[in-house]
Amino acid sequence: SIPLHYDPLLSLSVLNPPLIGLVGSVGSLSREGRAVAQWTVPAVPQIAGVTVYASFVTIDPAAPFPQNIASIAPPLPLALLP
Repeated sequence: SIPLHYDPLLSLSVLNPPLIGLVGSVGSLSREGRAVAQWTVPAVPQIAGVTVYASFVTIDPAAPFPQNIASIAPPLPLALLP
């Protein structure tokens, strides 16, 4: 089971990351197993105080689905501040 709630934010983060301000959220890991993603949070006062959760999935492109899911990181809460 994948511990993610498939909501509009998750959908956009996978299907069209730039639409919600994500840069570098889909790609490959470095040889050291690292990657960097950035999120420019929109300046919308109504989202101040909202908590969103970040996570990531690593995939083995040589394996068939769903065995290609190599790891799923635990969710990290991020509180959006004004």
